[in-house]
Amino acid sequence: ALGLLGDSPDADLENVFLENARNEDPSVAKAAREGYLKLADRVLAKGDAKHALGMYLQALEFIYDDETLRKALTGIAGLGDPTSVDKVKDLIDRGIVPQDAARTYLSLAEAYAKAGDKDKQVAMIMDIIDHPNVGEVKNVALDQFKALGNDSSIFTKRQGFINEWHLIGPFPNQNGEAFHKAYFPEKSVDLKGGGEINGQKLEWKDVTTEAIPARISMSEYFDQNQFVTAYAYTELNAPKEMEVQLMFGTNDGCEFWVNGERVFEVNMPRGAEVDGDKVPVTLKKGKNTLLLKVLQEGGGWEFVVRIADKDGKPIDLNEVKLLD
Repeated sequence: ALGLLGDSPDADLENVFLENARNEDPSVAKAAREGYLKLADRVLAKGDAKHALGMYLQALEFIYDDETLRKALTGIAGLGDPTSVDKVKDLIDRGIVPQDAARTYLSLAEAYAKAGDKDKQVAMIMDIIDHPNVGEVKNVALDQFKALGNDSSIFTKRQGFINEWHLIGPFPNQNGEAFHKAYFPEKSVDLKGGGEINGQKLEWKDVTTEAIPARISMSEYFDQNQFVTAYAYTELNAPKEMEVQLMFGTNDGCEFWVNGERVFEVNMPRGAEVDGDKVPVTLKKGKNTLLLKVLQEGGGWEFVVRIADKDGKPIDLNEVKLLD
């Protein structure tokens, strides 16, 4: 019956829906919530945006199923009223449909910009970039931050991700032959000269990403990307001697050297899990070299690396500089 009431032209049904939105009977409660949102949509269609917004915001307080919450957020985003910000942010903070809420939050940030407050827009975008609950919406926010003329890599580095690498390859890895086989980058790194393998000249490629996490897909840079291996090289400039953790993931296996010392190795097919491997290392004051060999044994081929302190807290790489 409540479902039918939701299509009624009688706006006084608002209280009926509200009273039943928390009904002990799940089917009654669900019908009341859906009817309430239909009524809010109809109020908006009649031109009463203020009343409709109040209804959408009210809905955030009693709706618990994700699908209906998303409908309320869609209504809020469409209205673009900055007074909605706090309630939408509360959903993100509590982890309730956080990615949908984050997208709505970014829509509200645009509303501030249209009203002339671009500083508020940037601050809200930064809220999303730094928030732990929003998943891939971080990268939507990063793109918006960059589109406004800002350097979005500061956020990637602030979370400890190494986002600047030199890559060289591919090298043969049939039947896993590359594991423990020292191709020329393991003997010396010549970023300008490169080297040769089986009569083929290989040169280093400069690669950067501003994504969070800072995954590097080797397949994007090498046409031959099955049953091969490649090397990634970078340098860190530490302001002092530092006890840190290398936190990384590779697809597939890998060998990792810090300042010429092998600190980790694994030879098995696997996915590149963020922070999947953790290795304590000591960075010396000044220049530190990192060399990573990533094996490819079919399927995906990528890696992601970041630096953290001994307790696992990411180190801000805007302060521990990446070298050219």
